Amino acid sequence: MAAELLETASAAAVEIDAQSSAKLSSGQAEELTRLREQYSSLLEEATYHKNHAQQLERENRRLADQHKYSRKSKKQLAAKVVALEAEIQKERRERAAMEEALTEAYSTALREMVALQESTAVARAAPTGGRRIKGGNFR
Repeated sequence: MAAELLETASAAAVEIDAQSSAKLSSGQAEELTRLREQYSSLLEEATYHKNHAQQLERENRRLADQHKYSRKSKKQLAAKVVALEAEIQKERRERAAMEEALTEAYSTALREMVALQESTAVARAAPTGGRRIKGGNFR
C-alpha cells in the first residue's frame, strides 16, 4: 500500500518538478535533487517491504495448512509411535516364524527326496530273478 502511495506521489511530483525546475536557484535545485534521491530510496524500500510482506503471508498460509494435518498432541504422537513399534516387532516375530517354518518344510522335502532316491537306487541294484530278455538285459 505504501509503495502504491509513493508511486502515485511520484507521478504528481514529476509534473510539479517539470514546471518548477526552471524557476529554482542552484541551492534549491540541489535540495530538489537530494529529495528526489531520498524519494527513490524510500520507494525502493517500500517495494522491498511489500514483497517481503507478501512472502511472509505465503509462508504463513503454508504453515497454517501444514498445521491442519498435525493437530495431535505430543502424548498422542508418542502413543502412536509406541503402537507402531509394537506392530513392527510383531511383524518381525511373524516373519521369523514363517522363515523357520519354511526352512523346516524345505529340509523335510529334501530329506524325503534323498530317501526316495536312495530307495530307488537300492531297488535298481537288487537283482530281479535273473531272467534274460532278448538283447542281454535282465528283467
